[in-house]
Amino acid sequence: VNWPGIRTIVITCMIVGLTSEGATIQKGTLRISGAIVGGALGFLAILVVVPNMESIASLALLVAAGTAIAAWVYVGSPRISYAGAQIALAFYICVIQGFEPSWYFYTIRDRMVGILLGNAVITLVFLSVWPVRAGDAIWTGLASALRAMAELARVGSRSDDQTAVARAIAGLRAAASRHFAAAQQSAEEESFEWSVRETGAAQVARSEPKASEDQTARDRFRVADGEARAIFVMQLAVANQRPNVLPPELPDVLVAATRGFDALVAENLDAIADRAQASAPGELPDLRSPLEGLTRTARAEVSRISNPEVAHQVEGRLAAYRELVPRLERLGSAVVSRGLVRLAPLVLAGCMAYSPLANAPPSADKPWRGSDLQRVASDLGSDVHSEPERVAIDTQKNYELGELIDLAQRTNPETRAAWEQVRQAALAAGIAQATYYPKLAAVATAAIASVPLPIPETVVPGGVFRAKTHFVVPALSLEWLLLDFGRRGAAVDGARALTAEANADFNAKHQEVVFGVTRDFYALSAARGKRNASQAAYDSARTLAEAVAARKDRGLATRPELLQAEEEEAKGAYELADATAAESDARMALLETVGIGPSTPIEIADVSQRPLPPELSESIDGAVDRALAQRPDLLALLAEVQAKRAAVSGARADYWPRLAARGEVGGNIGELAIEHSPYQSVNEEQYSVGLRFEWDLFQGFERRNKVQLAQSQQREAENELTHAREKTVRQVWKAYNDAKVALAKQSAAAALLAASEKSWSATLESYQHGLATFPDVRESQHSLAQARALEQASRAEAWTRAAAFAVSTGDLAQP
Repeated sequence: VNWPGIRTIVITCMIVGLTSEGATIQKGTLRISGAIVGGALGFLAILVVVPNMESIASLALLVAAGTAIAAWVYVGSPRISYAGAQIALAFYICVIQGFEPSWYFYTIRDRMVGILLGNAVITLVFLSVWPVRAGDAIWTGLASALRAMAELARVGSRSDDQTAVARAIAGLRAAASRHFAAAQQSAEEESFEWSVRETGAAQVARSEPKASEDQTARDRFRVADGEARAIFVMQLAVANQRPNVLPPELPDVLVAATRGFDALVAENLDAIADRAQASAPGELPDLRSPLEGLTRTARAEVSRISNPEVAHQVEGRLAAYRELVPRLERLGSAVVSRGLVRLAPLVLAGCMAYSPLANAPPSADKPWRGSDLQRVASDLGSDVHSEPERVAIDTQKNYELGELIDLAQRTNPETRAAWEQVRQAALAAGIAQATYYPKLAAVATAAIASVPLPIPETVVPGGVFRAKTHFVVPALSLEWLLLDFGRRGAAVDGARALTAEANADFNAKHQEVVFGVTRDFYALSAARGKRNASQAAYDSARTLAEAVAARKDRGLATRPELLQAEEEEAKGAYELADATAAESDARMALLETVGIGPSTPIEIADVSQRPLPPELSESIDGAVDRALAQRPDLLALLAEVQAKRAAVSGARADYWPRLAARGEVGGNIGELAIEHSPYQSVNEEQYSVGLRFEWDLFQGFERRNKVQLAQSQQREAENELTHAREKTVRQVWKAYNDAKVALAKQSAAAALLAASEKSWSATLESYQHGLATFPDVRESQHSLAQARALEQASRAEAWTRAAAFAVSTGDLAQP
């Protein structure tokens, strides 16, 4: 084959061969794509422009136009700038073939073949002979950055010379930034790698650039990288504040405590770095307890600081530490040990005798215990398939409502499922936008044929002769839909509307989680209040029994009265046990809503004496307007209406034609021989360029029915939106009135409790002095127990109704 330009295979191997598989594939992809685009531009120029050129000026203008396109790509994103250089080079090779106009395509053919072969060779080398993965360098770079951050945390404890400290901070800042950039570059290169794994002696190679677990690892790196960079910025702020925060007049105890906490931060960063490199996947040091100790020390010593500015700076550093600790915990959760690699078994299914009914019950009269059910049951018993995100629980603190909501939003699987649905909708919108771009395909046809053909017997005895041929036809085809009268636009608008709907559903799911935690939190508060009321009622019943026993000893009470008092005491003990069980059930329900196990040792704050929510000061009209403008369910229905409108536009666009541009360039390489004659060879270029006009004139009224169906679905969605708006108004009114009534009921319950307590005290004292009867004091004790339970229930109801009002207006769904 006389293809002299194929020598570019050697240059391709030299240029594309970089430090890792990902970098090599990225560079090769840019080289191929640049050569294709430049070759296509050169091909079009030779086909359309070059035959009409008559002077050097026209050639200069052509070269300038191609150079401008290549330069626009080259000065764009650094990720694709190399493709611009390849576009220019391929274009120049096509257009400038000598000192006169040329119409040959073999130059770009040779270059494309050389580039493709060179990339194939170097890719096989990096996959089989010399595999170096960029993914291994991602966590190494992040670990190096974390170790630099650990040194940054220790820098103030090693020297009191502020000049030396400033130089050390600058050096560590540059080193950490360099490591962050290297890790990010490796992450970008890894997206181009082909995943290759080994299982025993077998290898399974996937040609797709990304697998699901690789995507999960890269997502985990993005989270870890973002948290690490945020911590790095906070460290720089604290470190640069050091000359003002640690003056000589600062108490030594506070200086020692601060440096000790900095050392713990450095130790935590080192441990996370070890996790990233899978060298020591151990537990991370606890920072919350030392932070609390530092806070107590600072508050005790800050009164000794005479300079108010310095005292304010100390408070600022404590605030920074309080922000730093949870970020370190999230960073530690994101960086999991990579020491254990999951091995994917290679399952070889034999093509022997196979019975599909082997996994089905043999008869209908008995239960089935097949091997597939046992395997599924084994998987169901394990916790490796749908394990929720692990969060650190501080057993020494009482969790408030906001902290429980934060835990629920991070651990609830429904919010994660809604998040994935939003991502799917966004990807679907990207797929719809892909129709605006041209389609480029490489096609090759190769065949060997021997065909008998009829011929008059006067020419060939027997009336048959045989033609033999073998040929290869490589081609590069391009198709671009130029005009479709709104079909693509309607599809993109519909996909974007569905993305907006998924986002609204995502916010609605978060609102459900927030309200669920709030409802169960105050239900637990009510259960605790009922248990406290039952305890108080039991104590009152016991006090009454003791009073009756004392009066009986003095001969002032009868035995039936004593037995009734003991009955009341036993009844109080039963109600106390029942209230305690109800409190335990309410706690389990709250933990289930949060998404943590019932055996988790977590302390939940008691808010039974917390002040009530404020009175609703806004008007009901303002609340209704706000609900109609921001409720996520209404936003989702509105997005659905917009999607249906886009579907109507798409259905109407089917009445109009389509116009597409098509082109193909290739070569015919082969030989043909007639029976008993020598082969005749051919090796010539071939190309075709044209427009394809398509207009469906009649389809059996299918398009009309599609339009009517889309319009009907649009009206359905609009009616559902109208109904939802009316329902929202009713819900806001009801929630508004319920919140006001709940506050009024709580005020009345508080007054009832105060009156019942006074009545009980007075009646009991009167009974002890013989001025009241036993039925009077027992009735007073019953009224007091009921008033206590009502007060606690009304307090929890007031908070729950306030949260329900926030749900009705959509306030809980706001980020």
